Amino acid sequence: MSEVNFYIESKDKAGIYKEFMPQFRALLTGETEEVSILANASAALRQVFDFFWVGFLSGEGRSPHRGTLPRHSGMLHHQVW
Repeated sequence: MSEVNFYIESKDKAGIYKEFMPQFRALLTGETEEVSILANASAALRQVFDFFWVGFLSGEGRSPHRGTLPRHSGMLHHQVW
């Protein structure tokens, strides 16, 4: 794995999103594994927006009233094969 960094120069929220989205799309291009997409999305949002924690609830294989939390919380990494 190699660390991925987003390059954001804007200071305002609209500008940050404008710079972030093309880089984020490029990161996920070709990825089909749902867990990998969610883990990278969590890490990217945390890294760029300096959130304390980002995660997703997944109801796959569960009752509609019960979700699971992915256990990813760390720096963004892109797996290189």
